[in-house]
Amino acid sequence: MVLKIVTYLSVIAAIGGVIEKITFILLNRPEHRIFSSFGNPNMTGAWFANIILIIFYLQGTKKSSSETLTYNLVIILISVALLLTESTGAFIALIGGIFIYYINKNKKEIIAVCTIVGLLSLLFVFIQNKITKTTPIGEIVISFNSRIGIWEGSTNMFFKKPILGWGLLGTFERGSNFIFSDDPSLHNQIISFLIHPHNLWLTFLVSTGVIGLGIYLYIKFNLYKDMTKLYKEKNQLFPLLAATNAMIIIQGIVDCTLYAPQLGIMFVCMGAITYNIANDKMVRKRKLIKNKDITV
Repeated sequence: MVLKIVTYLSVIAAIGGVIEKITFILLNRPEHRIFSSFGNPNMTGAWFANIILIIFYLQGTKKSSSETLTYNLVIILISVALLLTESTGAFIALIGGIFIYYINKNKKEIIAVCTIVGLLSLLFVFIQNKITKTTPIGEIVISFNSRIGIWEGSTNMFFKKPILGWGLLGTFERGSNFIFSDDPSLHNQIISFLIHPHNLWLTFLVSTGVIGLGIYLYIKFNLYKDMTKLYKEKNQLFPLLAATNAMIIIQGIVDCTLYAPQLGIMFVCMGAITYNIANDKMVRKRKLIKNKDITV
């Protein structure tokens, strides 16, 4: 029920994103990347990508043909919104997440999903080529080139305060003193998005030092152990939990999606669900008392 509510609320955000795109086209700014209610195109793309995975899970639990039609319409709308964010990192992370989700499915499902992903990829290439005059490969090159200076400066920040780091807003407050580019044309672009080091692990190192990264890795290690249990038990939720975690890792190469409150909350909730299911904290047992079925 919670996953359904989150999905339907995301439909509102997706509709808002489509309206946003239409508005900017009318304002003669077709190159605008939508950010809906999230404030950043990459974080918006990451959220919609996660919602697509959730819809895959919900489609496996559907109970009627009307639900099937609803989920199909929703996934089309969310996919359009994802494409309009033009977030290459989120799109590549989604492809990786889909691969993880369907790795143990039957051949028909894998073929169907590969076909859908292929068509979405072609559409993504077409949109980027028409609007920004780039291809995903070109976009990846641009993304890495624009982040090299940030990564080098962030590394220098880490070496200055390796134990506890600079605080969660350390890059935002002090990053301009360390992060720069030899290319003057990229300087203003780099300074404009100095919120975090644009890499998951560097973000933890700079903001919370080796202690913070150690805590994060400890959490991930325990999540891995719990997901291994769910995999062996063939739990229905395992593909979704594994896929969403894979997305965080993949997009974490060029971004830190956990900095977005919505995605951070999703990570915490998915971790809590994983722990509780793997450790039998959510098992409902039924007892027959005086011929009445009571849930305990």
